[in-house]
Amino acid sequence: MSYMAGLAVGTLVAEQLRKAGGNGGIKLVHRTTGRRRYHDPRLKWDDQYARKIEDYFKTVQGVNRFTINRITGSLVINYHCSEEFINHLMKDKIFFPRVGKLRKRIQGMFGHMNAGVYKRTDGFLDFPTSLAGVFLILGLRKALRLKQWPSGPQMMWWSYNLMKKAH
Repeated sequence: MSYMAGLAVGTLVAEQLRKAGGNGGIKLVHRTTGRRRYHDPRLKWDDQYARKIEDYFKTVQGVNRFTINRITGSLVINYHCSEEFINHLMKDKIFFPRVGKLRKRIQGMFGHMNAGVYKRTDGFLDFPTSLAGVFLILGLRKALRLKQWPSGPQMMWWSYNLMKKAH
C-alpha cells in the first residue's frame, strides 16, 4: 500500500472511530413545539446505549412519549414541558459520554487561543485557520525546497483537514 493510500485509509478509519465513539454524535434534526427529533448513529449499533436512553426518558416528568428507531438512529421526543427543560435534559450527561477534566482544560485552552486570534485579527482569522496556514507554509517549504517527502505533503494534508472541518 502506498503512503497516500495508507494516509487516506487511516483518515477514514479515524473518522469512523470518532463517529462510533459517540463523542457528541447526537444532533437535533427537527424541532416543533412539543416535539423534537434527534439523530445519533450510535443508536444503530449500541444496544446498551439505547437502553440507557430508554430507561432515562421513562423517568422524566414532562415527556409524553419518546421513540427510538434503531434502524435510522433517531430519537423522537414528544413533551408538554418547557423548551428550557428539554434543552437541559439533552445537555444532561447521564447517557452521553463524559469528558475528562484534562480534555476540558485542553479544549478550554484552545478555545481561549481561538478567541484571542479571532479578536486580534478582527474576525479575519481563527486559531485552526492560522495553524493550517503554518502547516501549509512549512509543508510547501519542505516539499519544494528541501525535497522532504512525505512530511511536507503530510503537513499540507493536515492543513487541508483543518480547513475542511472548520465550521
